[in-house]
Amino acid sequence: MTNKNINTEKNVPKGTLLTILAQLNVIYKSLSTALTVRDIKTIYEREGKADMFVWRTNKLGHLTAWEKR
Repeated sequence: MTNKNINTEKNVPKGTLLTILAQLNVIYKSLSTALTVRDIKTIYEREGKADMFVWRTNKLGHLTAWEKR
């Protein structure tokens, strides 16, 4: 049996990020359709929660969030 590298991070969809924001503050729920992942990251930074995720830019230039495990 070979030892495979176990991915220690999981991609977090935009909807999940918005759900977490809505739990922090109800105002964010009403803004959800207008927000991009870059906007969401900025809000997480203001709330002091940005370190919950690893933020990366994919090959298309889109910002993505990855959950630390």
